[in-house]
Amino acid sequence: MGCEFILRHPELTAKRQSTLAMMLRSVKRADSMIGSLLDVARIRAGNSISLDLRTCDLGAEVGLVLEEMSLIGCSHIDFAARVSIWGEWGISGIRRALENLVINASKYGATNMPITVKLEREKSQAILSVHNYGQAISVEDQEKLFHAFQRVGRAENGATKGWGLGLALVKGIAEAHGGKVAVESDKITGTTFTLRLPIRVEAPRQSVDVRMGCSGAA
Repeated sequence: MGCEFILRHPELTAKRQSTLAMMLRSVKRADSMIGSLLDVARIRAGNSISLDLRTCDLGAEVGLVLEEMSLIGCSHIDFAARVSIWGEWGISGIRRALENLVINASKYGATNMPITVKLEREKSQAILSVHNYGQAISVEDQEKLFHAFQRVGRAENGATKGWGLGLALVKGIAEAHGGKVAVESDKITGTTFTLRLPIRVEAPRQSVDVRMGCSGAA
């Protein structure tokens, strides 16, 4: 529809710009969905998600993701624990995992309470967690959460629809790093998803401006 509008009305310059922006957002959503479907297909076939490992500061990258998400509507995020953790990370995968967890917390959590993100170091592991208050996830549903195409409890019965791919991808990304993901949920303390990722490198191999993201060092 956007392409047809631009072809039919080349004189409407301002409207063309907004239409192009809409088209770009749609293409990005489609690209993300196709990528997710391909990754889930790999997981279901018994293969791991491929990672482009780069040396960077995980703490800086998490901060950038949350800053970007605050600009698109997730404004009630509290980055409670900031640490600098250098290592070799498949950072694009970790970004996707974090975005999925924060979006889920925003969709299904209490709207009047903050989403709390923590990044901590525990010996040779980086611990990244996302917490929200709101409706709890039953123990039965927790066992099915990370299976592809599974939508349970609050998601299946709610107004927000989806494919049930996000948490399967989070699990696949964690395992591709040699780590794991877990969930804890109850009515009093809320819901926390935790990624445990092994740290492959102890120190940066070259200094970078954190605003530029990962270095290209191998």
